[in-house]
Amino acid sequence: MTFDWTQWYDDGIDALVARIETAAIDWATDANGDPWVIFGQRRPPGIGTPRAEVVRYSPQLDEANTNRGYELYRIQVEILVVREGDPQAAQANRRQAIRDMAAVQTVLYGDDRTLGGTCEKLTFQSTDAVSLENSEGEAVSVGLIQLEIMRQARLRDAV
Repeated sequence: MTFDWTQWYDDGIDALVARIETAAIDWATDANGDPWVIFGQRRPPGIGTPRAEVVRYSPQLDEANTNRGYELYRIQVEILVVREGDPQAAQANRRQAIRDMAAVQTVLYGDDRTLGGTCEKLTFQSTDAVSLENSEGEAVSVGLIQLEIMRQARLRDAV
């Protein structure tokens, strides 16, 4: 049996980004009014720095918990949450970035930790926030959320 891995990846990434977009963040939006949630480097035209960006999505097979009917993957995910502002207000920017990170974590965790039923389990591993100054002298606060998603790939009907 062949398995459509492209669709499997796309479905996982789409579910992740769709959930992030529901976070209670003061989103910057594109011309269509959509939040700036970006996967990798595929930024829409006219978008400078996104509010949130999925920078890592790395599935690894969990051989110990895989059987003939499905493969279980542990997907390592990293999400950046970015907040730009006045360098004189670096502490306020960092606090806002932390609040934005909390909003993203809240919607990803959800009621059942399954991204709306698209995965078996979601677990947060760490969160960090730092303040920087970019080359234009603007303050930038960056939060990094690291999490693991357990997701099955059903290969064939279980016998």
